[in-house]
Amino acid sequence: MAKKRRTYEPHVFDDRVIMSDEIERIHKEVLEFQRIEAVSDPVRELIEDLWPELAHNLPPKRPQG
Repeated sequence: MAKKRRTYEPHVFDDRVIMSDEIERIHKEVLEFQRIEAVSDPVRELIEDLWPELAHNLPPKRPQG
């Protein structure tokens, strides 16, 4: 049986719209890393929103202030 490909709706990301193919690329890159050392706040939000199961790969949140 063929694996179903996820499709993503366009998202507003860091004040611009990103399309499904770019979201898929980000997902693939996140899957390739066991641990991510640095991530911007918009990328963190995208990962936590779309793939909460991968949030454990993210570094701790930076303190605000």
